Amino acid sequence: MIRLGLIGYPIGHSESPALHHGFMEKSGTPGVYSCYERSSMDRKALVELFNQEELTGINITIPFKEQALHWVDEVDEHTIRIGAINTIVKNGDRLVGYNTDVDGITQTLDALGPEQPTLVLGSGGAAKALCAVLEARRTPYLMVQRHGAVTYDSLTEEQASAHPRWINCTPVGGPKYPGDYLPLPYKVMTKEFAIFDMTYKPNPTPMMLKGKEMGAAVIGGNLMLTEQAKTAWQLFHAAYYKNL
Repeated sequence: MIRLGLIGYPIGHSESPALHHGFMEKSGTPGVYSCYERSSMDRKALVELFNQEELTGINITIPFKEQALHWVDEVDEHTIRIGAINTIVKNGDRLVGYNTDVDGITQTLDALGPEQPTLVLGSGGAAKALCAVLEARRTPYLMVQRHGAVTYDSLTEEQASAHPRWINCTPVGGPKYPGDYLPLPYKVMTKEFAIFDMTYKPNPTPMMLKGKEMGAAVIGGNLMLTEQAKTAWQLFHAAYYKNL
């Protein structure tokens, strides 16, 4: 039996168990996917969890994607450059980290429409994965964060207008902060804008509703969630049979 899970906080709303149980059923692999809600975590606790629960792999979400990079024994060069992981697979006695968010982000950007200069909203693990994708595509972007070169207070209407694709990489508007908006100059939006909110609950999010009001193209986080999960499942499934 393959045993998988999710670590993060809060995760009671997560669709990951349903997705991975679906993958198990489709592939004929008996198993269980459990949620391990934690407000704090470290390398020692992670190793103990893997051993106690006999896990093959685990997904990582907010707030641990960046910290988790330092909990594993091995990551590839691409993942090191991103600076965050969202998937850990047990390979023998070693824990190997991956970033499958990149796959989900790539698929979602393709679905959203043509490349445009982008506002990256947030600076956490998901934002780092997004920036890696944008850099690979040579798409200009401006990162907006609470503390940094450009903050929500210092962002000008001119800067916002010059970056007509806005991507929310924060939990604002999701289950932890329901109904909340990032403090942005929404009035500059036009039908030429495109909004991608990585939050997948609710759908639409408050930011997506703002975009719809202005005629912008909008997409939520469901496609990203599904596509990153597909890649993670392939890694889990391969490791499971390799370690039998």
